[in-house]
Amino acid sequence: MPVDVSSVIYAREFLTPEFIRELIPLLEAHWSEIDHADIPMAPDWAFYSGVEEAGMLRIYTVRSSGSLKGYCVFFVNRAPHSKGSTQARADLIYLDPEIRGRFVGSRFISWCTEQLRAEGVEMVYHTVNAKHDWGEILRRQGFDLHEYVYSKRLDQEAA
Repeated sequence: MPVDVSSVIYAREFLTPEFIRELIPLLEAHWSEIDHADIPMAPDWAFYSGVEEAGMLRIYTVRSSGSLKGYCVFFVNRAPHSKGSTQARADLIYLDPEIRGRFVGSRFISWCTEQLRAEGVEMVYHTVNAKHDWGEILRRQGFDLHEYVYSKRLDQEAA
């Protein structure tokens, strides 16, 4: 069923048991799209709850007709190497395929950025998967390429 983009609502939400139950189907869809889908999805909810209790977790969501259609999760804290600077690093971002490409994602990223700015965040970082590169959306919003991230699977390497 197509989503009416005029009915899309962005909000900050919190890690409640009800939210987790609603989030799991989207997390599973998200996990199936990423490169390391062979590593089992097993969120450490206690860790996320602790980060939220410490005031360092931001969960922003996209909803349409009350249904969860996307999320962006940030860790927000003082930078350890620059203690006067509050910074946000995106941990996860996902949009249901039925709302991608309809300006919802771009508006959502802008909205998240403004929420973070409003609480005094000085720097925002997003990690973009090389195989699902949506960096152009970030560049159009004034984000700069800041660093490359390389990964290596150690559990599949010959000894």
